[in-house]
Amino acid sequence: MSGRAVDIAIAPAEARVYVATANGGVWRSDDQGATWTSTMDGLDLGPTHVDSDSLACGAIAIDPSNPDRVYVGTGEGESAYFFNWVLGVVYSYAGVGPLRSDTGGTGAWISEPIAPGSPTLSGQAFFALAVDPTDSERVVGATTAGIYRREPDGMGGVQWRQTYAGNCTSVAVAITAGTVAWYAAMHGGPVLTSGDGSTWNPVGTGFPGGVTRVSVAVQPTNTGTIYAFSTAGVHRLDLSNGTWRLVTSTVTVDGGEYGAAIAVDPTDVTRIFIGAYSNGASGDARIFRGAVTSSGAGAGLTYTYTGTDIGSGVHPDVHRVVVRSDAASEMWVACDGGIFRTTSADAATSFESKNVGLMTMTCTYLDHHPTEAAVIFCGAQDNGTLRLHRRRSVASLGRR
Repeated sequence: MSGRAVDIAIAPAEARVYVATANGGVWRSDDQGATWTSTMDGLDLGPTHVDSDSLACGAIAIDPSNPDRVYVGTGEGESAYFFNWVLGVVYSYAGVGPLRSDTGGTGAWISEPIAPGSPTLSGQAFFALAVDPTDSERVVGATTAGIYRREPDGMGGVQWRQTYAGNCTSVAVAITAGTVAWYAAMHGGPVLTSGDGSTWNPVGTGFPGGVTRVSVAVQPTNTGTIYAFSTAGVHRLDLSNGTWRLVTSTVTVDGGEYGAAIAVDPTDVTRIFIGAYSNGASGDARIFRGAVTSSGAGAGLTYTYTGTDIGSGVHPDVHRVVVRSDAASEMWVACDGGIFRTTSADAATSFESKNVGLMTMTCTYLDHHPTEAAVIFCGAQDNGTLRLHRRRSVASLGRR
């Protein structure tokens, strides 16, 4: 196990992987997760907001043509939203705004500014980032303060401008025949669409009411089909039909807010992957590979869902499932226990832990043993109690 991981960025046709963690910054692997290197050990931006943390990360994305260009949204949406607004207590990892690296995380991280007139993102959090497939300088972020677009500032620099107010819990982008379409989900709905990340409008009719957190997913090269995962289950919109329709209500965002992961197989729009809470009995994660079939047409269109639980061996509370665009059988999972990977997501699935050296355990309490000073106990978020027994070296046992 490792600590809570919330997002993953994979370089196409490479072994390089980046992981954004809840309270341990961004980590990089150049060998498919066999070894990891921290990229933020020297980062300390001196946050001005009481809840802000430089190492709290909620989202990560890369330029697919240049994996050294890395975008990070600080502030972890999972905790910042769930704990602050649902439970009404301050127990969050809020952030210091958007960051960028041009060196794959090997050099200094660059803090990018917020546009004049837009609310600050210091003290806020990110849920997701998406990079424009036609312009890697344009990035759209889903944040607790709304939808933000990275754009030129008119003076040779860049800025992040709020383009839609509210609590945005998901964003995705796709391109078909050179036309880009963005999709974003607001807390409680609706799902919005945009052609440029700046002007947003609701998409489709019949989206369910009474929901809380919503996540969206699309194929990278298919702008015509959108999936949405919420407390009402999974719904699908085909733009050619125009109406949101239920795919399944057997899998929902458990707890209303926490763990709302969904992805679409990049080669098969009828195959989806869903991650949520623990399945209860074994304590493993709930990860489903779902086959979606349709019948009828027009107003009579319906979907049928057949799900296979493939979460055996994965730590519960899943925050992101990522299927490689260039290898559809390879899937990565970010969860409260770190990172897990399979190379058989499209068939019988066995996950492998990728947590050796990923030192991101979120420690919430620390204390000495009451009678033995060499023993220290630590309470880890969702990972039990840790013990350190500090033994003296042989040299220290000699004369004083």
